[in-house]
Amino acid sequence: MRRINPNSFRQKCLENNINYEVARGYKCKHPELSDEQIINYYKKKPKSLRQKCLENNINYSTANNYKNSHPELTDEQVLNYYLQGKPKSFIQKCLENNISYKAASCYKNHHPELTDEQIISYYKQRKKSFRQKCIENNLSYDAAGKYRCKHPELTDEQIISCFLQRKPKTFKQKCIDNSINYSTVYSYKQHHPELTDEQVINRFMQGKPKTFKQKCAENNINYKAALSYRSKHQELTDEQIINYYIQKENTFKQKCIEYNVNYYVAKTYKLRHPELSDEQVIIYYRPDLRLNALGGII
Repeated sequence: MRRINPNSFRQKCLENNINYEVARGYKCKHPELSDEQIINYYKKKPKSLRQKCLENNINYSTANNYKNSHPELTDEQVLNYYLQGKPKSFIQKCLENNISYKAASCYKNHHPELTDEQIISYYKQRKKSFRQKCIENNLSYDAAGKYRCKHPELTDEQIISCFLQRKPKTFKQKCIDNSINYSTVYSYKQHHPELTDEQVINRFMQGKPKTFKQKCAENNINYKAALSYRSKHQELTDEQIINYYIQKENTFKQKCIEYNVNYYVAKTYKLRHPELSDEQVIIYYRPDLRLNALGGII
């Protein structure tokens, strides 16, 4: 490894933190000067902004751009600006506080006497109260907030009023608001056109109405047979049809007991053959019996 002469010009430059190549170039132009005179010259020479930035670990390009934008500032003022921490721009403050920069900037132009902090504080309070107003009026804060950003000239009250006067909610929106399955409720509404949206919603809020098929299943009634009977007697309600079949089933049970036929076995057979009458099912299990001319058992 090549050793540097402690008395060399290079070593003197290194010890005094002077750029050797620059100092050597100056020395070549001024051979009449001694090393000490050249060193003293550079020690007294003001440092460039670049050198100051290097010493203070500041990005020279950024600092130089800032200085060009503010020619009234000295190098020291530019360095202090960055050493103390670059102040946040108004747009950064808005982003950090989740405030619409466009709306806040418009407000700032109308109120130049206010500081950035006062405007940010105003919008933070305004935003908080606007959310509360949306909740109180059952409005979507996200939708109203987007509309508010597009129309910074409107007050909160004007925006709320605008949303309240809009087209009434659709049936689908009402279902979503009440956490009800829209497809199911819509199908029910189609079968009950006489009901209003609110009546349909209320029925499902209080408990989904049972279908005719469910009522039949709960009462152990053959759905196909009951549905066929229902189509022939449209004037009857579901409850009347269910009661009719319950009474009919009780009669069949009584007949099974009377003719000593296992009711549960006969009932299973009857469900598989809804076209058969009670008497025909009884005779199937009691071949020793027969029907009279009126269809009764003898």
